[in-house]
Amino acid sequence: ERVNAGEAILTVYEWTGKPYNSPCRDLFVFDKDSGIGVQEVGFQMDVKEAYILDESAYKYIILDMADLTRNDGISLDDFCHLFKRKDLVEEFAIIHFGKFRY
Repeated sequence: ERVNAGEAILTVYEWTGKPYNSPCRDLFVFDKDSGIGVQEVGFQMDVKEAYILDESAYKYIILDMADLTRNDGISLDDFCHLFKRKDLVEEFAIIHFGKFRY
């Protein structure tokens, strides 16, 4: 909210060598024009669906997890492997580094 309001910026850095012992360089800088945002997301692994909160309409959008993972740049199998030991009752979020929203 503060970034989009023009009150802050968010910078993603990358180490140029050994972590904590080398200079960093800016990879991305997000400001009020970047459209950065967050959406609440939950998962139903048994049916391979995600539900994403659309705050503008105050409703959840049901999304096939294959579409979600494709948008994230990973396979559904890799995604399921990452979350296989997670308690999916927890709250999760998608961080959008642009204006796209579900």
